[in-house]
Amino acid sequence: MDELVSTILDAAVEGILVIDARGIVESINPAALRMFGRTADEVLGRNVSMLMPVPYRNEHDDYIAEYLATGNKKVIGIGRETTGRRKDGTTFPIELAVSEVRLGGRRLFTGFVRDITERKEAERALREQRDFAEGLIETAQAIVLVLDPEGRIVRFNKYTEELSGYRLEEVKGKDWFETFLPERNRPRVRGVFGDAVSELEVRGNINPILTKDGTEREISWWAKTLKDGNGNVVGLLSVGHNVTELRDAQERVVQAERLAGIGEMIAGLAHESRNALQRMQACLEMLTLEVEGRPEALGYVRRIQKAQDYLSQLYDEVRNYAAPLQLEMQDCDLRRLWGAAWADLELRRRGKSVELIDQTDGADLTCRVDPFAFGQVFRNILDNAIAAVGEKGRISAACKIGQSALALTFTDSGPGLDAEQKERIFRPFYTTKTQGTGLGLAIVARIVEAHGGRVAVGEGSLPGAAIVVTLPRRGD
Repeated sequence: MDELVSTILDAAVEGILVIDARGIVESINPAALRMFGRTADEVLGRNVSMLMPVPYRNEHDDYIAEYLATGNKKVIGIGRETTGRRKDGTTFPIELAVSEVRLGGRRLFTGFVRDITERKEAERALREQRDFAEGLIETAQAIVLVLDPEGRIVRFNKYTEELSGYRLEEVKGKDWFETFLPERNRPRVRGVFGDAVSELEVRGNINPILTKDGTEREISWWAKTLKDGNGNVVGLLSVGHNVTELRDAQERVVQAERLAGIGEMIAGLAHESRNALQRMQACLEMLTLEVEGRPEALGYVRRIQKAQDYLSQLYDEVRNYAAPLQLEMQDCDLRRLWGAAWADLELRRRGKSVELIDQTDGADLTCRVDPFAFGQVFRNILDNAIAAVGEKGRISAACKIGQSALALTFTDSGPGLDAEQKERIFRPFYTTKTQGTGLGLAIVARIVEAHGGRVAVGEGSLPGAAIVVTLPRRGD
């Protein structure tokens, strides 16, 4: 039997040693000797603490004495990771399990030792890779987003928090599409998400996301499925790049080219027609004298005069739209600017019962804008609202203030806008009126965008049309 036990100990790949109650080594197998770089003669009969570095060496005898006196276990029967010391003084991580045995009235302790250097190196390498990956994710200037197969938010990085205004803790577990996408885009993007989860390639899909303050940001997406060990899809990793500024810059270039062409055309047309209009005016003045005392003829003259004035106004409006914007920015109270615009529209309101309701509750509406240009913005918006409500109605002004932007919503009590009108209302030369060039809201959009803002059709407190103007706060 002793020979069998000896054979087993010699063949064991783990280090095995036996010590008495004083910590003296009575037996040690070849695997343990190789592990510690020792010979049997160097170890047998000596205190096991020689195989430990400081401070474990100094503490070992106290552990045994405390256990024998109190039964308090720190290693015995528990197992732990600790450090071993080789003959050359180098140390290495070990996994140690100690059990107590009784033999002929003696109390002995058997230690099973495993060198876990390779495991620790593997753990260290994995930890470094994880930390490196985490560092890349957290410092990347791109959205890094993980969704579960149902589209719920699992995690996103710091850049996403900064871009969106949401902390991960606020939205973790929520539906990404309901939380971050404009309603108009949700069906299409859910379809793209379904394709991606089904492992169809998704690259360069572009859609807007909504930030916490209601601003839209245009994002270009790349996506890849995440799988478990069995190959089942457990989520979707999406990387998104903010292309809002690039898209806006491209649109501005195209718009500038269009405006330059319109400007040249209108400048030439105005030059050629100015003399004709002046001759028409002179002839009308002389004709007025000729038909004095003839009311019917004078009525025709006034109608011609009105048509001429309207034609001149159209030339001016198109020329102003095409002219380059020269902004002189200053801190302005937007409430005062739209109040002045409302006063300027007194003639348009004459004979009507239209009221402007301020629902901003005295909020600080200071923004850095060009007061003249934004006066034109408010005049055009309010002029359209006055036309929409007819002879009697209401117009409301409300605001929503975020950390870096504010959104003003002007709503009228008119009939509202249909789907086509909502889609095209800010396009040049599109109008819902029987007269006009259709440039009023196009000019609004151009001025607002030149201030770093956006204008859109939204939802307001009244049943009619709602125009939402979103602007950066002050110098942000």
